[in-house]
Amino acid sequence: MRDFLVGPGFDEVPVAGRLFDIEKNLHDEHDIYGFAILRQRHPELAPRLLRKPILIALSRAIEDESLSRAERPALFASFQRERYYRQAERRWGELAAFADSAIVFADFAALRTPAGRPCEIPISNGEPLIREWAVVCVARGHAVCLAAWEPTTAAATPERDRHFETVWSVEPAVVIDAARTCAAIAAARLPSLAAAVLARLDAEPAPAAADQLRLAGAITGRALTVISAAG
Repeated sequence: MRDFLVGPGFDEVPVAGRLFDIEKNLHDEHDIYGFAILRQRHPELAPRLLRKPILIALSRAIEDESLSRAERPALFASFQRERYYRQAERRWGELAAFADSAIVFADFAALRTPAGRPCEIPISNGEPLIREWAVVCVARGHAVCLAAWEPTTAAATPERDRHFETVWSVEPAVVIDAARTCAAIAAARLPSLAAAVLARLDAEPAPAAADQLRLAGAITGRALTVISAAG
C-alpha cells in the first residue's frame, strides 16, 4: 500500500514530503476523495445502499466502540453540511476529549480549531467530499472506517429516506488508506496536524487480525442494538 501511495523508498521520505506526494496523488486521480478512492484502491469492497437511519446506527456503533477502548485514536469524519455536524457536535466533543486528534469536514464558513474539540475544516459545494459521509478511527489496538456517497435524486427526499452507497471495513490496509486520504485533504488547511497524524500512522503497527474480527463483531452488535431500539 505504501508503494501505491508514494512510490519506493516511502520510509525514507520526510513526513512533509509524504503529505505533498499524497496530495499530488489525489489531484492526479481527478480530485476524487474518500469513497471513490477506497473503491478504486480496494475493488473488493462491495457497497450497499443504506438509508440514513441505518447509517447513523452504524456510525454511532463505530464511534462508541472506539471510545470504549480508550486507545486515544486519530479520528476523522465527514458530515457534508455544517447543520448535520452541529447536531452531533456534543457527541463529537466527547469523542475528541479522549482522542489523540479529531478532524471533521463540512461546509463550515471558516476553519476552526477550538481547544479540546474537533478541528473544523471547510469544504465547498464543488468538492466531491460534499456528497460523502465518513467515519475513520485509527488506534494502536483497533482500526475501522466507514465511507458513504449520496447519489443524486430526482426530487427532494425526506431525511429518513435519504440513501447512501456505503462501505465499511476493519481491514487495516483499507482503514489506513482512508486515514491517509483524510490527512491529505486536511493538509491544505492544517499541515502540522496532518503531518502529526501521518507520523502516528507510520509509527504504530497494524492491529492483529484476530482483534479486528472481534472489533467487527462488536460494532455489528452495537449497530443492531441501536436499530432495534429505534423500532
